Amino acid sequence: MKDTQKNTNILNLIAFISLVIFAVLQILSMLQSVISLGPAIMNVLNTIKNLGIILVFGVTAWRFVAHKAKGYKITYWICLVIFILATIGLWIFNK
Repeated sequence: MKDTQKNTNILNLIAFISLVIFAVLQILSMLQSVISLGPAIMNVLNTIKNLGIILVFGVTAWRFVAHKAKGYKITYWICLVIFILATIGLWIFNK
């Protein structure tokens, strides 16, 4: 198996896991008045989802901007840092 095919398969797996966790979170948010899992479990699930999204979006977006002008790359890094800081902020401000 070629490295690019292996990387693509891993990326597809991460995307699938993120999609499943996102679907579970959507269902739990709709049933929040009936089921209460607690903020810690919801934070863990949200963090896993965000990490998956960061990986999938980050890799695929980088493949797009890698050969583009400097402005695309700067925008990419700024958006990636904002997303990472928002994920970290989830733990800090959601207590």
